[in-house]
Amino acid sequence: MWFEECAKEDLLAKRNEQVAEKQLDIREFEKLLEIRRKDKTLEVESQKENYKARRVILAVARWAIRAKPVLKGK
Repeated sequence: MWFEECAKEDLLAKRNEQVAEKQLDIREFEKLLEIRRKDKTLEVESQKENYKARRVILAVARWAIRAKPVLKGK
């Protein structure tokens, strides 16, 4: 796949292009509380709002943060 060796910026640009092209409703940085199925609809409850959807993609990421070493006497 083309993204195996691409830069982060290229990957994000491609993602943003596809989101705009397909008119996807993306919700980011929301804590998911619950997903319930009601007939053919999914009811999604987040910390910010409640949504109804036919499909839900749940993505979890963890950003690595480098800690500065603690130096005694400084």
